[in-house]
Amino acid sequence: MRKAGLTAHQPSYPTDQGSKWCSGVKITAIVHWPPGDDPWSDAFYNGVRQAEIDLGASLTYLYAHWNPDTILADLQEAIDSKADGVVVIDRVEDAAEDALIDKAFQQGTIVTTALAGLPEAEKEHAAQGMGNVGPPASSAFALASEAAKRAGLKAGDSVLLWARTARPGGRGGMAGGMVDALEKAGARIVFLEVDPAYDAGGGDPAGAFAAAIKANPDLKLVVTDDAGLTASLGYFARSAGLTPGQVFMTGVGLTPKTVQAIKEGYVGLIYDLQPYLTGYLPVFSICRTKALGAPALDFDTTAPFVDATNVDALAPLVEKGLH
Repeated sequence: MRKAGLTAHQPSYPTDQGSKWCSGVKITAIVHWPPGDDPWSDAFYNGVRQAEIDLGASLTYLYAHWNPDTILADLQEAIDSKADGVVVIDRVEDAAEDALIDKAFQQGTIVTTALAGLPEAEKEHAAQGMGNVGPPASSAFALASEAAKRAGLKAGDSVLLWARTARPGGRGGMAGGMVDALEKAGARIVFLEVDPAYDAGGGDPAGAFAAAIKANPDLKLVVTDDAGLTASLGYFARSAGLTPGQVFMTGVGLTPKTVQAIKEGYVGLIYDLQPYLTGYLPVFSICRTKALGAPALDFDTTAPFVDATNVDALAPLVEKGLH
């Protein structure tokens, strides 16, 4: 007679510890920088790599250097290789990408986006396994709104928005949500476009920032949508002659330099994009769909705002590239 609470058979599951249940699945990960080039991208890469190790999938890594045209070329390369799945950190958001995604699914290649989603493409291909891991579009609006509140922004006050312009035909990305929030607050937006050379390691971002500060001495707030620029806001502020807190500054992505800038008082608020999760979960999602037939994962990586009150708790993970 079987005792209550005991079973005669212990089932085995694909996710049992030690089981490489995604073995044989070929996935291409389109990341932005090789390991060691950028702390935020390193954390994303660490997540992708850990998923590869944990699940047993076979990963190919392509490096797009934040260039929209390279992302499209890499996506085409992944399709041509007949990969089972593709993880894309997105920043293209245009018709050319939509066409490639359609082509991918037509041949059975699953595409999942990370960081910036493609709602229309996801709606069309969700049943085939397209998901997204990252913050919702509303996060940029929420960040800029909270920053405006903490900066004591009033109608007519000047705000420097340091961002990329939307690609022709694009959907605006995080910068679009920031603009919406700042316009709602009645701000006078001074737009500083990210120099395209910056993505290739060139340009003079410190000089561009200092010139913008000099030309707009009444600035109350600085907002950027770029994790790399956010990481250097403390350095840029010092170079421009600003003292800690003289201008409220906010951005996205948490790196060791950003942690330091928050502790020094130069950066007042950060939206943490959780790059480790943003790298790990798209691989997991593709594996679930390809190996198990499970629905696509659509995961919101929204995290609490980071400021001087809670940055110490996150700093150890940030230093290890595991946040």
